[in-house]
Amino acid sequence: MRKLSTIIILALTSLAGISQVVITDPAVPITNMPVIITYDASQGNAELEGYTGDVYAHTGLNTNLSTQPSDWKYVKSGWGENTQETKMTRIGEDLYTIDISPSVRDYYGVPQSETIEKMAFVFRSAEPVGSDFLVGRTETGGDIFVDVLESGLNVLFVKPEYNPMILDLNESFDVEVYANDATGVSLYLDNVLVKEENGNTLQHTLTAVDYETHWVKAVAQDALTSVADSFYYVVRPEIEIADLPAGVRDGINYIDDSSVILSLLAPEKEYVYLIGDFNDWQLDNSYFMKMTPDAERFWLKIEGLSPGMEYGFQYLIDGQLKLADPYTDKILDSSNDPYISEETYPGLIAYP
Repeated sequence: MRKLSTIIILALTSLAGISQVVITDPAVPITNMPVIITYDASQGNAELEGYTGDVYAHTGLNTNLSTQPSDWKYVKSGWGENTQETKMTRIGEDLYTIDISPSVRDYYGVPQSETIEKMAFVFRSAEPVGSDFLVGRTETGGDIFVDVLESGLNVLFVKPEYNPMILDLNESFDVEVYANDATGVSLYLDNVLVKEENGNTLQHTLTAVDYETHWVKAVAQDALTSVADSFYYVVRPEIEIADLPAGVRDGINYIDDSSVILSLLAPEKEYVYLIGDFNDWQLDNSYFMKMTPDAERFWLKIEGLSPGMEYGFQYLIDGQLKLADPYTDKILDSSNDPYISEETYPGLIAYP
């Protein structure tokens, strides 16, 4: 009997961007300054759209001590607890604001020794409607995150909103860079200088010109030093139409100790990327899945795996949804795995 020593483990999350669910003033919050958050209830999952009662922010922070995005620190109030500090001000139909003051750090009560990375939000009705609260989240049902810069020299991409990006050939997209305390900002594409601006802002439009992976970098500098932020994009190729190999079923199909075929039933979907430990969780056109002629399934053969090694992976569907394989034997869970002790499950691999 053949021993199947290559084990594939799947991690489950959702891909979420803030889109225009919230906007901030200033555009990039600074930890030692106040910020006004404006929430548009008609955006995201729109669960609070048309609601006319009081709305409250459930909010906390991601800091350098957070183990994952769901690990909120300095949460302002308990779930369902209505406090004056977290009450939103209605300024129009489906529009609400909250004033984070006298500064982000002071509002949340964060010591100077801790680095603030993101503000985290969901918004809810003051009271349950029916059996539960109405809750405003991202379009995919995730938490809403807002990047925050520490005081001093810093730089951040405000646009594009998603990182990484999946583009069509010759598609153009806008880049917007904000810096803090900078004398100038420079934009690079694959380490080639594209544009320079004096001051703290830079805007530019880039065009995807080939089917490669490209890195975009922003560098902010002052008289003494520089800092950088970056993201990458891929241009997805034409999808290959190919029959599912004979005998392959949906899920994980072990071919030998170092190769598998993965098959995903995903009708009415346009394309699927495979991401995981085997490609450092990076989008790569080598892991762009094939489609069956009936457009019902996506599949790919992966080779060169290490026998006996556990691998985590996900399907990224249409650039928006990260999905677990429904037939996997083991699912990693970022919210609950940290509470599983070594005694309960020895050798549990870390969520990526």
